[in-house]
Amino acid sequence: MGRHADAITVLRQVVALEPNHGETLFTLGATLALLGGHEMALEPLTRAAELAPDNADWQVALARSLILAKRHDDAIRILESNLIRHPGHTETLLYLVQCQQSLCRWDHLYERVTAVCAALDKAPGTIVADPWVMQSLVDSAEQLQWYTRPMAQITMAKAVATGVRPFVHTRPKRRKRIRLGYVSPDFRPHPVASLVAPIFEQHDRSHFEVIAYSLAAAAESPLRTRIRDGADRFVDFRGRSSLNIAQTIFDDRVDILIDLAGYTAGAQTEIAAFRPAPIQAGYLGYPGTLAGNFLDYILVDRFVLPESVAAFFSEQPVYLPNSYLTGGKDDQTIPAPPEREACGLPEDAFVFCCFNTTYKILPKLFTVWMQLLREVPHSVLWLAEPAPEARANLLHEAGAQGVDSSRIIFAPRCPNVADHLARVTLGDLFLDTFPYNAHATANDMLWVGVPVLTLAGHTFPSRVAGSQLTTIGLPELVTHSLDEYRDRALELAHNPEILKKLRWRLADVRQHTPLFDSVRLTRHLEQAFEMMWERYLDGKPPAPLTVANPLP
Repeated sequence: MGRHADAITVLRQVVALEPNHGETLFTLGATLALLGGHEMALEPLTRAAELAPDNADWQVALARSLILAKRHDDAIRILESNLIRHPGHTETLLYLVQCQQSLCRWDHLYERVTAVCAALDKAPGTIVADPWVMQSLVDSAEQLQWYTRPMAQITMAKAVATGVRPFVHTRPKRRKRIRLGYVSPDFRPHPVASLVAPIFEQHDRSHFEVIAYSLAAAAESPLRTRIRDGADRFVDFRGRSSLNIAQTIFDDRVDILIDLAGYTAGAQTEIAAFRPAPIQAGYLGYPGTLAGNFLDYILVDRFVLPESVAAFFSEQPVYLPNSYLTGGKDDQTIPAPPEREACGLPEDAFVFCCFNTTYKILPKLFTVWMQLLREVPHSVLWLAEPAPEARANLLHEAGAQGVDSSRIIFAPRCPNVADHLARVTLGDLFLDTFPYNAHATANDMLWVGVPVLTLAGHTFPSRVAGSQLTTIGLPELVTHSLDEYRDRALELAHNPEILKKLRWRLADVRQHTPLFDSVRLTRHLEQAFEMMWERYLDGKPPAPLTVANPLP
């Protein structure tokens, strides 16, 4: 029924009466995890797993909470033990792959990915794969839709289990202002919040009302305050059930609900399954289909979602004229860069760089990066500082491929965004990851004038950097195979004049490219919302829509 807090109270009472009742311990842990309390979930899940060492599903549940608590080593130990007891267990393999990605521990990685995909293909709909994990491993839009459907079925089942039918909407008369509801767990220091904050501020209040629905607890921060101040209303839903949230959205008479999270951490996708708004759309936070019937539309551009890819989406595409991901850089200035020495970089080195999170770095791509270091003398690779084991694994892998580990340099986490943007200008060429590109990170690099070399594939996540490069007028930095990616990187590294001209072009277009024009993006989003709304008022079903580009 969605009454998770009441369920936890009852379960704790039962555990007090029967401390070794495995089913109760497991259900308590799973419910705590469902509400995001992964640290609290560990104690009951650990006790349940110890009581039933042969229960593969309970072991996986414990490992999943360990992963979310950033205890990947412990999760790997449990998963590898589970795999010995249950060879080929798909969920075990899937979460083992996820741990290996995070720690850059690549033994048997592709072999396990192949086994997971084979199992998902063989038994469609029976195995629930985390869509977010699969997006970083698979370059097939058709497969991603197929692998996501079980999650959509679970989402719908959660809504149906409450016994509440989807809300029924009475078609309203035309009115002056369209009420928009943006729902997200990420109204905090997070890329999604950074990207939507200027949109909230710049919505035309004569035609739109903006409500921000926050799903997750978050400490106060300048960005959260900016989100709150930029909306007409800010509603904190932390700890409330999806049904309760959906009822509130319905009572608020929201016209268009914009889901900014999809299947990401902290999302409550079943809210959309109750249909609290007559029109529901996905945008920004989740680069893929939900593979269900909860959302009518997805806001995209023609590069990230060409027709060949859109065929595998359950949502109708709404095509924006430029990149769907436009960075609101209006209030950002680029500070003077520090000296290279202060960042641990050799003064005369060519600096390849990548500041994506480690799970996006896969061994085939890393092998190409090592080839580049071997073929470009006096070059280094500058990466974001990962967890200690991931760091050790990357350095070991570099040595195994004949590259001195001193040529891998790590940038420690920088608490100040402005300082981070200042230091990354020291990079010469940003090397993108595949099949999950840099998204907001690519936007930052282009803003500070560092060329981004990307590899575009066949899925939404693999085409986001290419979308931005096309919008900014640098399609020559979009490659379509690993060989082309390597060759283009070598060409740029060996021809400093070409690279210098690219940086000049970036500096020249920065102030007038649509890629950083959040006012233009907001007007385009508003056109999209008006088109959706008019179609609904006219009694027409959702259909693909294209937004014109009326601004000079």
